Amino acid sequence: MKPLKGVPISPSRAFATGAGCLIVLAISVVACIAQEVKFERGSSTLDIPFELKNHIFLKVSVNGSEPLTFILDTGASRTILDVRLARSLGLEVEPEGKVTDATGANQPDAFRIKDKLTLKLPGLVLYLQAAAISLADLQRCFDLAAQGKVGFIRKHDPKKGPIAVPPKIDGILGKDVFDKFVIEIDYRQRRLSLYDTETEATTAGEIIPIEVGNSFTFVRVQLKNNKMRSIAARLILDTGAGMPLWLERPFAAKNHLITRKREMSSFVDCGTGGVARKPSRVARIDSIRIGARNIAGSGVIFYEEPLIDGADGFLGNPFLSVFGRVTFDYPRSRLILGTGTRTPNPRGN
Repeated sequence: MKPLKGVPISPSRAFATGAGCLIVLAISVVACIAQEVKFERGSSTLDIPFELKNHIFLKVSVNGSEPLTFILDTGASRTILDVRLARSLGLEVEPEGKVTDATGANQPDAFRIKDKLTLKLPGLVLYLQAAAISLADLQRCFDLAAQGKVGFIRKHDPKKGPIAVPPKIDGILGKDVFDKFVIEIDYRQRRLSLYDTETEATTAGEIIPIEVGNSFTFVRVQLKNNKMRSIAARLILDTGAGMPLWLERPFAAKNHLITRKREMSSFVDCGTGGVARKPSRVARIDSIRIGARNIAGSGVIFYEEPLIDGADGFLGNPFLSVFGRVTFDYPRSRLILGTGTRTPNPRGN
């Protein structure tokens, strides 16, 4: 996920996918902010239901509000609240300048929420600081994606029924939440479990080392295309990405991962700044190897603009979901991939 430049608190990019949006928010933090966690019972909360539509949508109460819809996003460095919602809840916000590097034609304002939030999930209360931006353009991206007007452009087939109504996006739970728990995502059952950091994960599967940074978390994979040698890539682990794999186009071209005959179609990005001016290109890559697992036939978006320093791309939610169950153990710098495997849908979940 590419961070935004020019503001002390910098919520970053969001990109539309065929069935949703890839959410990318990066926020630089000057000081470490203490967070507090309270489980209703013991040291965990289990089997929180979520909705899976390329992204993970959770119901969260903010400061005693009715349940609101948040996206669970490892690629967002901080938790984000829609600024209109923040004001409607009586929260005091301070302008932090413009988001100068958002996807799309607009430059949304960035804000700091002065008050600490109380977030309530089933079996858990979490107190934390958050940032705010307008999510209006992002919401519009989800609406346009449902109509086939961004992402993979397509005409709606009336025989398939009415156009799906996308969820209303109120906020994003970011990496700052993952830093405080051991989190297990069961993609098959669509359940989320959170454990305190002292809990040792017992998920059966392969342990993959990860690099947990201040803003992003990286995982190393091997990419292969067109019967060529494997190419090492350092990718941002991103449950907010609605495609299996995003690569910086110069990186892909340098390593001969792009071949003209494999380019499938254009892909119209859309995000916190609205619809992007220039489309990306989409192709299929032969395989992605992570640890000892080799996953064939994944779709890949070759993104035209530079990504963040040290990252070759993003590994998205549709790729992670092929393992059935994934444990994010940030305190021990590891990922545990479940035993299931299937071919990722090149157009997302």
